[in-house]
Amino acid sequence: MFAAVTAPTAGAAASVALEDAGARVQIGIDGLLTHSIALHWLAHNPQLAIVVTGLGDNLLTARVAADIEAPLTLAIRPFQLFSIEVAQLAGLLHRETLLQVQAVPATADHATIQRWLNQTVGAVPNVIGLYGLGTPAANTPEQLQLMLSLATEKRWLIVPGTTPDAGICQVAASAGLACCGRVTLLDGEDADDVRRQISAATEDARTHGLAVAAIPASASGLAAVRAALAEIAEAGVDIVPISTTVR
Repeated sequence: MFAAVTAPTAGAAASVALEDAGARVQIGIDGLLTHSIALHWLAHNPQLAIVVTGLGDNLLTARVAADIEAPLTLAIRPFQLFSIEVAQLAGLLHRETLLQVQAVPATADHATIQRWLNQTVGAVPNVIGLYGLGTPAANTPEQLQLMLSLATEKRWLIVPGTTPDAGICQVAASAGLACCGRVTLLDGEDADDVRRQISAATEDARTHGLAVAAIPASASGLAAVRAALAEIAEAGVDIVPISTTVR
């Protein structure tokens, strides 16, 4: 990699010294040292968490997701026909679950939002965090604040549904909550597109050490995830539960 940098640049040189904990790279031009870079080996393989979203209204789709031989994370919408059953199934198969945040009317008052939150907590048992917090289309400012307060009380982790405004993770961090700041949203409709996007997410994990991808629950999307497992493993990337990747 460093040889490729020096090849087209006259007078540039790079040396790499391997060490037990990593490597030290020195880069210079015309004999003058300009950069010294310390690289540290990861203590584990690169990690990729895959969150299957929008579960709760179809028990068969949830079974397909839970049966995939990888520790996928399941994001469950409250108040759906099978929300509780999907959560119970996830528990039986040792899959981590998130409560997928749903919108309330923008005109709802504080008491209405608080009552909705109390009902939501009981609608999906045994969750470890919130998915979708901070999405402008889903959260009013008051709902966002109340959800953060609830997460603080429950010690839940935060997984935004999109790459969030930095303020969300800052607030979460100030409350001692783990927050995932980078989530890649996959298109769950076309299997070929999903495979390409999973390959990109896998490469993102190799580049940064960890990555999080979220895919809507669908038969084609889940089939693409299942088909990509061997490719992910061959790339040296481990699929892990969401709690492993958030900081």
